[in-house]
Amino acid sequence: MNTRPTAAIITPATAAALAVATIPAFATTAPTPAAAPARPVALSCTGYFNTTVAGLAPGQSRTAPSDHFGTSQPGTIDACLDGPRTADFDLVLQRRDPARAWVTVATAPAGGAGKVLSYTGLAGTYRLLVTAISGSGGYTVGLNRPGFSH
Repeated sequence: MNTRPTAAIITPATAAALAVATIPAFATTAPTPAAAPARPVALSCTGYFNTTVAGLAPGQSRTAPSDHFGTSQPGTIDACLDGPRTADFDLVLQRRDPARAWVTVATAPAGGAGKVLSYTGLAGTYRLLVTAISGSGGYTVGLNRPGFSH
């Protein structure tokens, strides 16, 4: 029987997980689990060409900056959502396809009400959809699109 110790490769991620999950032999209590990541803080959507201010109730959705907007040239669409800190709002960019259906092309990261997204695409018709997953309140959406600058 081989009694030599085996070696293991420890990555920074593995080391961090072991630091939380391992209880030293001399410990009398379990370690405190790592805190959940903080929800994103509200952003300021200043510096965006188009801005919309509105409000949502839980479960409600609205398009911004209006029903839809067009781009006459390809390029990058940047959007910002600044909502209440106590809410979870989603920000989604959709493009109208040739059959006139709305297709999601970009989604801001989940959690919280402060979001940004960026999408590089073709000229076409787009809309931003803001949905209150939980919580409610006022929000601001900022939008920069090809052919428009502040």
